[in-house]
Amino acid sequence: VCSYFVFMTVDAIIVPSGGQTAEGPPPHVLARLDRAIELYEKAPEPKPTIIINGAGTPHKPCPIDEAGFTRLECHDNAKYLLSKGIPTSAVVEEALSMDTIGNAFFARILHCDILGFKKIVVINSGFHMARTRAVFDFVFSLSNNNTKTDYELTYEETENHLPADVLETRLAREKESLPRFLPGGEWQSKIANFTQLYHWVWTEHNAYASSRLTKTAEALRPAMDAKALKSY
Repeated sequence: VCSYFVFMTVDAIIVPSGGQTAEGPPPHVLARLDRAIELYEKAPEPKPTIIINGAGTPHKPCPIDEAGFTRLECHDNAKYLLSKGIPTSAVVEEALSMDTIGNAFFARILHCDILGFKKIVVINSGFHMARTRAVFDFVFSLSNNNTKTDYELTYEETENHLPADVLETRLAREKESLPRFLPGGEWQSKIANFTQLYHWVWTEHNAYASSRLTKTAEALRPAMDAKALKSY
């Protein structure tokens, strides 16, 4: 899978958030992190930066560490990379996002735009790859002057590593939500440029807009099937 990257200079590897347990990254997230390690080690100099996405998910709270502080997903995932020998200089965290849209948006504005990362590999599990492609391709295509951006995104798909019943439930959930994020779908149709995306994130998205603070927990977090929740 990775032989292509032996000959390819990559600016950044993005690992979207995808779940967390009290013990650390679950198997499907470990698969993403292990692929990031593999790509990093096989990439030529200059080595890429690994961007680790994610504060958590709106669907459940993050664990608490021994000192009583919230343990974010990106903390767990970055710590795993460091334990496997990836240098601290090669790992940056993105500690704001709570979903796939946030993963793409915050990775771009906090790291890629600032540091000029153009050739980017995005790693995600097979069950989540279709929505990941739709969201990342759209977010990284947006400009404010009707010109094409010069980002080059490629994607690496990892094994699902979910129990069969959990995978079946999550795939059904992905199938139901995907059309909203595809070209011509509800979400992309309302956003014409990057500034509009910025305003949408901060004024309409229930994970980031301040209006969420006026809503009930039930309104913000509709009940989710217990099996699907195990994939977060």
